Amino acid sequence: MSTQLFRIQENLKHLKLYKTYEHLESLLEEASKENLSYSDFLDQLLSFLPARLSPL
Repeated sequence: MSTQLFRIQENLKHLKLYKTYEHLESLLEEASKENLSYSDFLDQLLSFLPARLSPL
């Protein structure tokens, strides 16, 4: 595991974004395979946020 991935995972745990933490590696792999843009990847990543944290 890269240092960068470890830091991201630790930050997600610290923010209590456990579902996002659990799916991070698979989302990264999918983004790489599909050659997603940064904004598309970020959109997918943020879709794992709990509804209570979603913007209005």
